[in-house]
Amino acid sequence: MAAMPVIRFLFGLAFVGGMLVASAASAADSASSDHPHDPVAEAEEALIAAVARAERADPADAAALAQSLRNLGVFYHTRERRSEARALLERALAAQERASGVDPADTVTLLYDLAMVYSTDGDVAAARKAYARALRLQRRTYGRHDVRTAITLNNLAVLHAGQGELRRAARLHEREIAILARAFGEDSIRLVSALERLAHVHAERGDAVRAESAYRRAIALAERGRTAAAERRLLSLLEGYAALLERLPERERDAEILALRAAELGSRQLGADRREPRE
Repeated sequence: MAAMPVIRFLFGLAFVGGMLVASAASAADSASSDHPHDPVAEAEEALIAAVARAERADPADAAALAQSLRNLGVFYHTRERRSEARALLERALAAQERASGVDPADTVTLLYDLAMVYSTDGDVAAARKAYARALRLQRRTYGRHDVRTAITLNNLAVLHAGQGELRRAARLHEREIAILARAFGEDSIRLVSALERLAHVHAERGDAVRAESAYRRAIALAERGRTAAAERRLLSLLEGYAALLERLPERERDAEILALRAAELGSRQLGADRREPRE
C-alpha cells in the first residue's frame, strides 16, 4: 500500500505534465525544421529571444511578456532545469497579474504549470498554495459548482493524499464527485475515475465500508461503457476491489470471484488487442 500515493499522484497530475510537454515539444518541433542538427538548443535560443523582444516592447503589454516567460519556463521544466523553470514561471505570473484583460483561464493554466514545477521540485506546500489559488480564482470567476473546479479539487486531493492527509483528500474527492454529478448526472460514466480515486483513499484510510461503496458505484457505471477505455477502467476497478476484499475477514471468496472476473476481462482485452490490425 505504501506505493499507492505516488501512483495516484502521477495519475492525478498527468494532464498537467502533458500540457507542459506539449508546449515545449511544439517549440522544439518548430525549431527542428530550420535547425535539424540541434533542435533543442535552437528552440531554447528562440524562446530566449522571444523573452528579450517582449521585455523591449511596450511595457503595458505585460500579457505578452508573461506568455514568453511561461514558454521558456515550460521548456526548461521539460529539460529538468528546475530552478530556472521555477523562477521564469513565477516571473510570468507576476507579469500576468500586471496585465489587463487577461482571461482567468490563462492564469489558472499558469498556476497549474507552477504547481507542477513545485511538485516536481518536492515543494508540496507551494504546489498546494498554487492549486488553492487557482481554485479561488475559478470559483470567483465561474462559481463554486462549475465543472472546471473539479480538476483543481482532484489535484489538491492528490497532493494531500501524497502527504498522508487522507481525510482531507477524501473530502476533496467527494466535492469533486458532487460537482461532476451536478454537471453530467449521477449516472454519468465521467464520475468513474473520481470514484476510483476516492475508493483508493478510503482503502488507505482503512475505511473499508466507504471504499467498497465507492468501488461498487464506480463498477456499476463503468459496466455501462462500451469502449476499450471503459473496459480498461473496469479492469482496474475489479482488481482494486478484489485487493480490498482480500484484506477483509470472511471476504476471501468475494475477492476470488472478483479476481477471476478481472482475469477473464484482462484475457479478453489482450485477445482484442492482438486481433487489431497493425498499420
